[in-house]
Amino acid sequence: MPPTLDQPYYFLSGSQVEKIRTRLPTLRPYIDVLPAWIPHRRVAEALNFSGRGIERALEYTSGRSYVWATEFENVHSFWRFEETEIEVKGSSYASIEAYYHAQKPSPFDKEKWDAIRCDVMKQGLQAKFKKPELSSLLVSTNSHPLASIKPDRFWGIDPWFGGRNMLGVLLEEIRGNRVA
Repeated sequence: MPPTLDQPYYFLSGSQVEKIRTRLPTLRPYIDVLPAWIPHRRVAEALNFSGRGIERALEYTSGRSYVWATEFENVHSFWRFEETEIEVKGSSYASIEAYYHAQKPSPFDKEKWDAIRCDVMKQGLQAKFKKPELSSLLVSTNSHPLASIKPDRFWGIDPWFGGRNMLGVLLEEIRGNRVA
């Protein structure tokens, strides 16, 4: 990925070929070059999304072009990506999402959970991104902002209301530790 970008980009892996072939005909010209970084606006248009989420993300990044990849998410609802088992502090979990939910206090206490949830997510992400292929993908984003556009005002950037993008923030921290 070049040090400067002319627009936001979204990474599509080779695992997305069948989804593109069967459901996203406007992205078919990219099939032969996958894995690749694709202009995010092209991906959004193929999914029939307005550019609102992209504009919100650009507001969040103060106009700097950002990047994102399905592999960076912890929940996968459309793009194909199989989360694998992670190990944190000697315990194994089926996925980062399983780890995250297993750390919630019992009985549930929202105040306690809110105080630790970022640390919990960061530990899960650190375990997930120990895998060489994921670590390499994360490091390949250079110093570009990472922006997760989704209807979640804490972990992402909601297309209508904005957000804190904490998933992107934590991944940028992890990336910084890998590059440093």
